[in-house]
Amino acid sequence: MILRQTAAGTRRLLPATARAAVAALALTGTGMPLPARADEATAVGSTELPALSVTARRGSPQALEDVPAAIEIIDRARLDAVPATTVARALEQATGVIIADGGSTTRFSIRGFEDGQALILVDGHRRRGRFGNVDLSAFDLGSVDRIEIIRGPMSALYGADAVSGVVNIISRDAATEPGASLQTLAGVSENGERLTRIGRAAVETGRIGQTRNRLDLSIRSRDPWSEAGSAFDDLKGESSRHAAWRTAWDVAPGHEITLDLGYEELRAKGLASDGGRVPMPVDSREHETSRTGALNWAGEVGPGRITLSGSAYHTEGDVLRTGSLDTTRIDGRELTGFYTVPLGADHVATVGFEYLEEDIDLSVLAKGSADRRSRAAVAQDEWTLAEDWTLLAGIRYDDFSDVGTTTNPRATLSWTPGPWTFRIGAGTAFKAPTYLQLYSIIHRGRSVIYGNADLEPETSWTAEAAAAYRFADGAELGVTVHNSEVEDLITTRLTAPGRYDYTNIGTARIRGVEITGRTPIGDDLMLTGSLEWIDARDTTADERLGRRPRQQGKIGLDWAADDDTLVHLAGTGMLSYYAPVGFGASNLGNVSTDYGRIDVKVSHRLTQLVEITGGVDGLIGTHVPDNLQPFEPAERFFYLGVNLRY
Repeated sequence: MILRQTAAGTRRLLPATARAAVAALALTGTGMPLPARADEATAVGSTELPALSVTARRGSPQALEDVPAAIEIIDRARLDAVPATTVARALEQATGVIIADGGSTTRFSIRGFEDGQALILVDGHRRRGRFGNVDLSAFDLGSVDRIEIIRGPMSALYGADAVSGVVNIISRDAATEPGASLQTLAGVSENGERLTRIGRAAVETGRIGQTRNRLDLSIRSRDPWSEAGSAFDDLKGESSRHAAWRTAWDVAPGHEITLDLGYEELRAKGLASDGGRVPMPVDSREHETSRTGALNWAGEVGPGRITLSGSAYHTEGDVLRTGSLDTTRIDGRELTGFYTVPLGADHVATVGFEYLEEDIDLSVLAKGSADRRSRAAVAQDEWTLAEDWTLLAGIRYDDFSDVGTTTNPRATLSWTPGPWTFRIGAGTAFKAPTYLQLYSIIHRGRSVIYGNADLEPETSWTAEAAAAYRFADGAELGVTVHNSEVEDLITTRLTAPGRYDYTNIGTARIRGVEITGRTPIGDDLMLTGSLEWIDARDTTADERLGRRPRQQGKIGLDWAADDDTLVHLAGTGMLSYYAPVGFGASNLGNVSTDYGRIDVKVSHRLTQLVEITGGVDGLIGTHVPDNLQPFEPAERFFYLGVNLRY
């Protein structure tokens, strides 16, 4: 892959050869950092690659191999290679991730925890969508530089909601040289429905004085999809528009100010069931607009590095389901600051603060509106105990205006002798109840979901151990074992016919094993994969927790068919996925099902600036079990695209 080094980072053009693209993919994370080899860059030929760095420390980028956590990076090279047109689909292959992509709504979880127990950030900033939740379907893939996934409790650094992990979506930076790109894609399902059209464009001004600028635009539309014989739209028709602007100002050596502005609009429309005993079709629609802004300063101050960030977001929307119109209006403002400084030769300390305020108006809230203010203080120390031994210890204090205070520590000990990496760690986490869980009254057909103002925050304690080995040929194999004890887990329970109440179920235990690996096969193939076993139980009632598989496996194969052609196969499978069929009065209870799918994507370079792509989602395995729907793709889906880059 041809890479252009700039002061702002690395700018990728089209692959010089498909083999170089495979080499680039070989250097992305697979789930656990391993010690870097000195000859890593030359081991894959003449490809010039920058060292991967992540923002897991907060306040200061950190080399991937130095992060003492279960972390995976989906960088731009992989985003271009995999058969994904959305952020949600791009995350499907990540270790530990469970995705149910319903198009306009996506369920997302890590390591068998609940949807909403992973913190989703954009460039380190919090966002809110409809009903105060965060939905991955709202993010456009074209403006993303990389996605960082950290598995495990991270409340000691990131605060509330980082119970099972953190997903940080990093935007593309503005390059120092002018450039432009255009992408078009069209696809359709095998029954002629779900016609999809995507258009993306980006323009970079290059350096103008001390500033660099980048503009990303995208439009997307998808027609509804119905299962054969259905009177309803199983997946709504959708349309979206996205715009993102970044200005980077190099104010002085070692100091940069960035301004990010964003706009998103999403619409969805279709025919839904009214939830009656004899279901009848009714109009269903969704509309949401979001405006975001962030101002960041990063610079060298004294012996350390400081970052100060301020962000604001405004979201409003409405949802019409089964004759009931629900409206949302959310305003949020966030201020963060972190300072990272070496303390002698053996310590790197980070201290920081965070302030967040939110005002929310929801038609489904019993009292109409709510607000929340929170303040936090953070301290963390990375201590080199001896050669190859590192101890990380951190603590965070949060004070919420509505649910009280919490203090969350974590500690990790790492040992990296030669090609081995060993790690043990433990930490606590905290999730405040959402506005919906506290105050809502939601009508869904013949069922009603009630909030509970007496809910307790969810708390958890997690311990994990990991081992990994890097072979001389670049192959890697890692194993992670984790165990979490969750108290006051929040979920809905059927308390009367047609009535659901949010409640704390007492305690739950979530434990599992993750096996990750990758290996080059000659010069033209790279094989990656993961296997996961999950045991999630409500220990109070001694029942299995739903919406989780017992086992999950993922596999990816990158093949450089020739110098201009790259083929990517992506497979995912679930065994014993335990979830209910139907909802409300139509709920048939939890059932256990299996599911598997293989997707394929082919990219072919016509010229240095022109590339064509095509693929099939659901090449093998198109049937989606009833307890996993709605889910994309609902059947085999074909697409073709053209990429122009300068």
